[in-house]
Formats: sequence, C-alpha cells, structure tokens
Amino acid sequence: MKIFKRLLIIIIILSTFISCSFIKTLSPGEFENEKENFELKNSSVLTNLEITGVTINPVFSSDATTYNVTVASSLMSVKVTPTAEYSNAAIKINGNTVKSGNQSGDIYLNVGITAIKIEVTSYDKKKKQAIASI
Repeated sequence: MKIFKRLLIIIIILSTFISCSFIKTLSPGEFENEKENFELKNSSVLTNLEITGVTINPVFSSDATTYNVTVASSLMSVKVTPTAEYSNAAIKINGNTVKSGNQSGDIYLNVGITAIKIEVTSYDKKKKQAIASI
C-alpha cells in the first residue's frame, strides 16, 4: 500500500509539472511586433498575380478585385501564378489549390470570355477574391 501511495504522489507531481503553463510578459514594442506577425499570418492579400503570356489590365494591385485580359485568338490556355502576402495562405484558382508563388495547371480558354476566379483564404478563414476575365 505504501508503494501505491508513493507512486500516486509521484504521478500527481509529474502531471502538475507537465500541465503548468508559462506566461511571457511583453513590452509594448514586443506586443506590437507579435500583433503584426499574427495579423500578417492571417492575411488573405495577394501581393502579385501573373498570367502566362498576357498583360494584366489594370496593372496588378493587391486592392484590385477584377482584371481584364485580352489575348490573341490563337492562345488556347494560360497558367496563373498567384503570390500571397503570407505563404501559408490557401489559394484556389477556379477551385483548384495552388501554392503561393507556384504556377497553376493549364487553364483552357473558351471562345469568348473565360473567367478565372482566384480565392485566397487566411488561416483564420478570411477570404479575398479576384476575377480575371480573359
């Protein structure tokens, strides 16, 4: 019985030690840096958008949500390279996942207008969309 009581006491001590949490006090400057880092990680902003073989109009801006692109009728497909402000943001192009800074697969162009939907979702699920009409 004595061994059981000692073992129980050791388990309680260990579980108390393991479940302890440590709190770090931040100075106002450190707090602002941590806040900026958190906000940046939760960003759904594009910092660049490229479409192969075409010029985007208007010129890329992270505030713009629509782009018009004119292409030669002989162009059959394009690839889109979106770059997010934070590299771990989830990016989808026409519903297909593309990693920030990487090219999408071929997007085949229809006769007439083809809409390409670019959607960026931050870690905290905030979404921002842009549409490129080709």
